Amino acid sequence: MNCELAGSGPYLTMIHGAGNNLSIWSKQVSELAGHFSVLTYDIRGNGASGSGSHQVTPHILVEDLRSLLEALGISSSIVLGHSMGAEIAIRFYFDHPQMVDAIVICNSIMGALRSQRELFEMRIKRGDDSPEDDRVESDADDKITRFFSPNLSQRKPEVIALYKEIVFGNRIERTPQERMLLNGIIGRLIDEPSPNARRIACPTLVINGSGDSLVRPSVVDSVGHHFDNIRAETLDTGHYPFLEMPDEFNRLIIGFARELR
Repeated sequence: MNCELAGSGPYLTMIHGAGNNLSIWSKQVSELAGHFSVLTYDIRGNGASGSGSHQVTPHILVEDLRSLLEALGISSSIVLGHSMGAEIAIRFYFDHPQMVDAIVICNSIMGALRSQRELFEMRIKRGDDSPEDDRVESDADDKITRFFSPNLSQRKPEVIALYKEIVFGNRIERTPQERMLLNGIIGRLIDEPSPNARRIACPTLVINGSGDSLVRPSVVDSVGHHFDNIRAETLDTGHYPFLEMPDEFNRLIIGFARELR
């Protein structure tokens, strides 16, 4: 597994979404490393991490994270996940709560906390079969339109350039066999609610984008009953608030961590 560790202080583990890699956090690591020991890594089959020889499952992705933390001698960490990475973060807490100091959930429908009925009703309401889909599409411009705020390509072209480099680099570097092994993992993370669907007792921060067409801010309201200690924040962005508004995003993380002390 490819990973990077920077900074000092309490551990903050950042899990990217599908089709991304650890470079997606470039605007966070430089700032947050002054407050945390920041661990970023490429999820199996993304970036420079291998796919392995077996079909990827939610359980494997969770155990990859456990193995990585143990190999680095990290007993516990704040765990932050974006999109698909947030589903991994939630499941990691269910399986290894002693290793989680707090959770930050970014732009996720939090499928691991929902029942099959709730997930089915969400799809009916949206009128599609994929409530959150980070898969690479053939039309880059369409994907950008869906994932980012209007006119972002004119206002912040460097953000779009970084996104394209990461997403299309991932696709080009994977063989057809590797892509087949990874196929369907997003849906499985969302469609298979955790068998341990209990309340999350650790401090939890949920960050959404007001213009996120994939994950509406109202999703937090419908799952709030799962949390004993939840704080929700909404930024004026699309599906990638940490790219569109990195300074504001970083301040939320730093402020949340200070409240834990």
